[in-house]
Amino acid sequence: MSNRLSELLTVFSTGDMVRGSGMAAYVLLFLIVSGGLILSLQWVPARQRANFLAYHRLISFSALALLLLHGLAFFIDKYAFVSWMDVLIPFWTQHKTLEIATGIIALYTMAALVLTSYRSVMKAIGYENWRATHYLAFPCFILSFYHGAMLSKSSNILFLSWIYPATASIVSSLLLMRVWKLVERRRSENENSAG
Repeated sequence: MSNRLSELLTVFSTGDMVRGSGMAAYVLLFLIVSGGLILSLQWVPARQRANFLAYHRLISFSALALLLLHGLAFFIDKYAFVSWMDVLIPFWTQHKTLEIATGIIALYTMAALVLTSYRSVMKAIGYENWRATHYLAFPCFILSFYHGAMLSKSSNILFLSWIYPATASIVSSLLLMRVWKLVERRRSENENSAG
């Protein structure tokens, strides 16, 4: 069975699997973060929120699965000299240490985000703790951005030259809108309480 699986997987090079799964996970993470900001900006009609949240959760689980494939793809290649420690422990590897470490930390952060999204876990930890945990989506996105952008710098793939600036610009714009909305709401509350 494992030989057959290896044969099927050799259709794609290990590099293609690593890059493809990593890029797909990054794009899904972008959709997760921007989707969360869109929800918090209340741009989703109330009747569509349940469906939007269901897709948001599905995309999150898919992104985590792709991240796991991204790390495991190194072990399919007989010629890749990567240890489990290189893939699982930040700052362990001697090759592009910071770039790899940010990806590993992003993986663990993404796992925490996904695991706390189960309704039973959400109820157990409480809404405030769940919300605080979900602010980790921003560092996760930044770490993933750095990991992908730095490791793909030497690539000649046109898609990679614009995907990182485009996604970072969109998330930054949505985040600024969210902060502006919070500032305006607090200013309005202060004016109402003072008057």
